[in-house]
Amino acid sequence: MHAFATAILRHFAVALRALLFVRSPLVIPAGGFATVLVMIGLAVTASAVTERWLGGPDAAFDPSGISAALAAWALFAALVQSLRRSSRPFDAGGLIASCVGVSCVLTVVGSGLYLLPYQLPLEPQAGLATFLFVMAWLALGHWRLGRAATQGMPRRLGIALPLVALLPMVLLPGRPMFSGENDFGVPTVWDAVDVWQAKTAAANPTPRPPRIDVEAAWERQPDLIAKSLAKLAPSRPGVPELYFVGAAAFAEQDVFKREITSARQIADENLGSDGRSLLLVNHRDTVQDTPLASVTNLEKVLAGVGKVMDVDKDLLVLFATSHGSKGTFAVSFPRFGLNDLTPARLAAMLDKSGIKNRVIILSACHSGSFLPALEHPSTLVLAAAHADKTSFGCSNEREWTYFGDALFNHALRKTTSFIEAFNLASKTVAEWEAAQGLDASEPQMFVGHEIGAKLDALQRRLTMEHQAALAEK
Repeated sequence: MHAFATAILRHFAVALRALLFVRSPLVIPAGGFATVLVMIGLAVTASAVTERWLGGPDAAFDPSGISAALAAWALFAALVQSLRRSSRPFDAGGLIASCVGVSCVLTVVGSGLYLLPYQLPLEPQAGLATFLFVMAWLALGHWRLGRAATQGMPRRLGIALPLVALLPMVLLPGRPMFSGENDFGVPTVWDAVDVWQAKTAAANPTPRPPRIDVEAAWERQPDLIAKSLAKLAPSRPGVPELYFVGAAAFAEQDVFKREITSARQIADENLGSDGRSLLLVNHRDTVQDTPLASVTNLEKVLAGVGKVMDVDKDLLVLFATSHGSKGTFAVSFPRFGLNDLTPARLAAMLDKSGIKNRVIILSACHSGSFLPALEHPSTLVLAAAHADKTSFGCSNEREWTYFGDALFNHALRKTTSFIEAFNLASKTVAEWEAAQGLDASEPQMFVGHEIGAKLDALQRRLTMEHQAALAEK
């Protein structure tokens, strides 16, 4: 142990002599892997202590700064090792350890010099001059160590070593372990990128969206609902119709608005709801012309649809998409103070509407928890996940959630049977989740014993219309 400590002190002694330009020849002590590790540990500790001191009493600790420091030293060691050639077989471990000693000493000395302009009435340029002086001193110290390590060999290492010492500091993203009122660091290429991005953003500022007038939006709701209901085509005698109501209830992510819009289009084109569909959407882009997807609005719309459709023969498809938790379907629009939807409330408003034949599709985490409350002889319920499971695909950049994509964008483009589509979608979702290593969401389905006849009647009508369209061509 004593010998090991002595070896560490020898590396610091050589580092000091290199920095102080002592005339006597420098001899690089031998250094093994353990010596290099200890020296790097001391250098990281010295950086942490000086950063804490420079940062002042409110300096904040960032553990990622330790990773950044270790990565820089690992790159430096790899670069020094790569400089070894058969023509200059120097002791890489010893040279690395001594170079670490140089950096360790300058970290402590440089921090004191860096604070000097702040303690004395010096010009602001003095801080930059101090930084350049410390960097030049560091380069000269490494130059002397490089020459000493290659005595009797080709001496190009003396030129290369200062560059190798600066490369990790310049190339790797700098991140202090403690940041506060006085941060001391080497400018990197990443700083240049940040400056360029900031200038680009300043030159092309993103226009700030206009503030939503919440009071005016609430006042528009009765009129928007009335206009949406007025556009619904009436039920034709003897023809099983499909009425589609879509609700995108979570305003903070665009995926739900995109999903409900596309699902409506597919329902209109493939399931015969064209002219008999409407949307409720929570999103700033639609707040002027589309009713909000609030619980109150949904209840009013279902009551209105119940008066337009023939509740004995027609079918309602209600597709709602959002986030969710067990027993709760999230209804959110910042500053509007909306209430979430519960299973009991949804069941009550459906019953109150008088609509008998229902297909309820819920795309949300834990949406299976709604099944018990919605079970009804003339109801089909399709839920994206088991009551105790999460569903996936709610990220803002996506066009669909996993379940909505599998059910509408894939299955219902191939079949007009909701039950068959659910079975296809469940298989597709399971494959996607397995490929991603995700916990299975386990979509759920309830089929009331009276709904099958209504679904079959609608499917027969759609099949006949499709065949008639093909015959006309």
